[in-house]
Amino acid sequence: MAENAANFTFTYQNKPSIFEIIAQKSLNDTLHPALQKIALFLANNFPQKFNWLNKYYEETFLVLNGFLQYHYLKYYDASFSENFYGLKRVLVSNEQLTKHHKELSLIFLVVLPYFRRKMEEKLAVIRIENAEGYLTKKKKMVYDKTIIISNQFKNDFFSLSELSFGLVRNAATTFLEATAFFLQFLHTWNAQKSNYSMTDLPNVPPPPLDNRAKTYQGKCPICLKPWLIPTVLPASGYIFCFRCILRYLSENHRCPVTHLPAKPLDIIRLYI
Repeated sequence: MAENAANFTFTYQNKPSIFEIIAQKSLNDTLHPALQKIALFLANNFPQKFNWLNKYYEETFLVLNGFLQYHYLKYYDASFSENFYGLKRVLVSNEQLTKHHKELSLIFLVVLPYFRRKMEEKLAVIRIENAEGYLTKKKKMVYDKTIIISNQFKNDFFSLSELSFGLVRNAATTFLEATAFFLQFLHTWNAQKSNYSMTDLPNVPPPPLDNRAKTYQGKCPICLKPWLIPTVLPASGYIFCFRCILRYLSENHRCPVTHLPAKPLDIIRLYI
């Protein structure tokens, strides 16, 4: 029980409010996409030096986030986001975390979310292949079993991150305040009127086709045949066969024409 209690932001004398809990969780959830934007910017503008960031971003974030959370757990008994809002992790006996508890907290903060994101990414690609009918019978069996395991993992993972009963009870008492704040926000949002109209914006002509675009017009740049299930890659705008671009991105993580960084989940199916 003490080991599980170490993974809750809780103090005996001064319980954090539900707003502090939500705020620190929102800040923690923002770290991954914020750094991903920076990595994508570096990969797009300096592909020769930072193209590897697009392929190994999850592993890079695992290391950086691991060092960050380890530092704050070691010196402040809290994660980075918890310490930012003045929160601290303690045991139910109001004692400080031991080394063992800090290691468990590090696993819940860094390692488990990493495997969860990797699993969800793999499953998303398999779902796309399954929707298009490209999954083999053997792979489909593995996919069905993985879905069951993934759902069970999510339930177990989130059950360990649930708030204590006391915090939920405090949340109920502040529900009216939160509702009033939300209604005030909606009133302020609706009161602001736009100073421009979308119809007043100038029409921007499409860019002229370059030589490569003319070469690949009406066919897949990979197999050089007419599109089979046309699929566009937004990073470059080129259209490929679904199977061709999915297989290429899974291995190379970049556009085969422009070499801009891209992932399998970036592709968009076209119904033309």
